[in-house]
Amino acid sequence: MDATKKQKKKKRKRPHQKHAGAASLAKRYPFATDFCDHFETPRQAYADVAPALDALVAKSRAETRIYDPYYCDGAVKRHLRELGFTNAKNDNLDFYASKAYRDPANTTHDVVVTNPPFSEDHKERCLRWALATRKPFALLLPAYVVERRWFREAFGDEARPFFVAPRERYGFDHPLGAGADASPFFSVWVVDSGRGAAATASIGSTLSDNVFADVDALRRAGHVRAEAKRPNPKRRRKQLARRAGGVE
Repeated sequence: MDATKKQKKKKRKRPHQKHAGAASLAKRYPFATDFCDHFETPRQAYADVAPALDALVAKSRAETRIYDPYYCDGAVKRHLRELGFTNAKNDNLDFYASKAYRDPANTTHDVVVTNPPFSEDHKERCLRWALATRKPFALLLPAYVVERRWFREAFGDEARPFFVAPRERYGFDHPLGAGADASPFFSVWVVDSGRGAAATASIGSTLSDNVFADVDALRRAGHVRAEAKRPNPKRRRKQLARRAGGVE
């Protein structure tokens, strides 16, 4: 390759520029953030899982203490309140530095309801912590995680979740308006009673709408697909930049 071609190749390479709003968004939080993780769960998702929450907790919706450890933009409390769940905790703090994370067995909530960040190992950390609380939880996760070894290992032989899946993929809203009408992956609620596999299965059997007893049922319904994996970080940043008018 001659010198001219080398120069042309170098010109094509540009230093990566983050989304125009990434810096200002990061200032809102007292913890490290990933711009691509900041998406609010839609109200419909909470409406879908609400019957499962009713079955998991023997209290009225107003009395049920819900804990969402991952803060985005505060919409979770509004959505839950509209559904009658008026006792929800979702604070703008570093969950991993909190007492709740360090001492899961002594948390005071009745049920965890959260959509954890999908980057890095947040999904796995969240699941393992939720299991350690030995209390009910509903985690909104990409359906493809059910095929991951860490997912199977986390549950082991003692627990077996059931799943609440939407009829259509959820769309997630970004605080800077960078959300998509439809997600590139299919998300499902992973639900566990915290009281063992038999108790969880019994609760799941009382529900009907969009409830799947196990991973095989999810597969048969077509909710677990290899192509549903999340795009790589570089591609996600480009997509977000285009939607919100940023530079990439």
